[in-house]
Amino acid sequence: MGHCLRRRRYLSIGSGVETRLTVIELEARFTGQIEVKHKNELHLHFTPDRALAVAEAYVARHSAEKPLPLLPPVPPLVELEEGE
Repeated sequence: MGHCLRRRRYLSIGSGVETRLTVIELEARFTGQIEVKHKNELHLHFTPDRALAVAEAYVARHSAEKPLPLLPPVPPLVELEEGE
């Protein structure tokens, strides 16, 4: 069997498996076998100043009680000279 034909067969098998998994997932969702977390998206267009004000208000409202720990500082990059 030629390489292209085998590749096409594998792609078809993969596509069939993906479709079957999608059907199984939908059946499980509809029957309540798995929980679905809804993803809410809202697309807004703000000026940069307004976006900053909204972000600051959101952070102020939803920030943790105590601040999250900062990452440790990244050590400086050491460049080697040629011959080292």
